[in-house]
Amino acid sequence: MESIVILGGGYAGTLAAARIARRGTPVTLVDMRAGLVERIRLHQVAAGDDIPPVPYVQIFRNLPVNVVRAQVTSIDRATKRIITSAGVIHYDKLVYALGSESAENPIVIRERLRTARTVTVVGGGLTGIETAAEIAERHPHVRVTLIDRGIVGAGLSARARRHLHAFFDAHHVTLIENRAIAPDEELDADLVIRCTSFELSPIAWDAGLRVNERGQVIVDDHLRSGDPSIYVVGDAAFVPGKRMSCAVALPMGAYVADLLTGRTREPFRFSFVIQCISLGRTDGIVQFVTPDDAPRETAILGRPAAWVKELICRYTVLNLKMESRGVLREAAA
Repeated sequence: MESIVILGGGYAGTLAAARIARRGTPVTLVDMRAGLVERIRLHQVAAGDDIPPVPYVQIFRNLPVNVVRAQVTSIDRATKRIITSAGVIHYDKLVYALGSESAENPIVIRERLRTARTVTVVGGGLTGIETAAEIAERHPHVRVTLIDRGIVGAGLSARARRHLHAFFDAHHVTLIENRAIAPDEELDADLVIRCTSFELSPIAWDAGLRVNERGQVIVDDHLRSGDPSIYVVGDAAFVPGKRMSCAVALPMGAYVADLLTGRTREPFRFSFVIQCISLGRTDGIVQFVTPDDAPRETAILGRPAAWVKELICRYTVLNLKMESRGVLREAAA
């Protein structure tokens, strides 16, 4: 039996491991942590919530998943070996899921918010919007400023963007648009949170895989790297037109699991349906989009949108648990 190793226990890597193992194929998952970090809730952690990782022993209960808690240091493609802080691991097929890491530590942000009176969030993308909104709602004594090089909420419909601006007005968030901030530029605030980029592991580059300027591995339509033994999923994979997101990572993980267990030979296909934005705990935006992620006119706003976003966050973890229990066994097969 081929040895399948997955590097990284994010959304894509965890789902791939659960699905492969559920079909009776042993798999090794290498990750530094003892559980899945809910990346889509990190803005809540930064604002004050305690959301611990979901333990892998809970997700992979009774499945043939060997979790190796270690840091990956390099990949030797010639000998098909992974060098980790816990030793050497051999593979026949490798799923590279070492996704992105935020440049900001949410725990550090949470601690610094205890004394901060002014906070500047740089970057008006989804992460920046949710971070600024969460802090403004949970810490009304803090003056929050959100700066973006373009228009905040540019990917939203006009109606949704008006709702976003109304929320920020009501919570006294200052918006500064069309203002580019240099990485080393000093800003006048007690706490500066940069949500403009995510850091990717250099291990793929060091291993000689072809990457883009951001460090994502360039893959074909079957999520294969230039090395026929290595598949790439999640934020680590560059698929044209697909933004880094949990919404894309989960289908990628499921697809590679299907591919490696012989359930499909078709190319990977994915179409966007919605963008979900939480604005604190009781407000939000669910923006319906075209398959290529352009905004439609339809959007759910306010408290109903907050309910939808919370249900999606909960279902994301539930989905992984149901996958590992066989609840999502293919009914049509």
